[in-house]
Amino acid sequence: MLAAEALRLAAIEVLRPTAAVEAGTGFPTIAGVNVLDSREIAIEDIDTTKPYTPVLSLFTKESGAVLRGPMAAGDDTDADAVIDIVAELAVVDRVDDNEFSAVMAATDPEARLVLAALCSQVRYLLEFSQAGILWRMISART
Repeated sequence: MLAAEALRLAAIEVLRPTAAVEAGTGFPTIAGVNVLDSREIAIEDIDTTKPYTPVLSLFTKESGAVLRGPMAAGDDTDADAVIDIVAELAVVDRVDDNEFSAVMAATDPEARLVLAALCSQVRYLLEFSQAGILWRMISART
């Protein structure tokens, strides 16, 4: 369903604007360019010079459409979609000789504050900022 795709892509544009990607600067969140569409972060994208890399991943959890009533026409539907926004602090973990991306453990209080700040940035950008108007126009939040 295109409505779910449009909703997810609008959120990505708010959180990682195309202009910022092209300029390489001016990202609105501490995740920077690491706002990912329906995938997890790759090992190559994790900055190993830092203790962790903030990441946002957006997934369409579910979507659908139902007729607006029993006598409604076939194209008179009400669409719904659930978008999951996963905020995490990614690290490279090693087991034997294998490397893989993992989520940082929640034992570091400073890292927990960074994660909370990232979540606050996402909520502000989507719910209240001028940049989030597109997302708010196509989403009906309940």
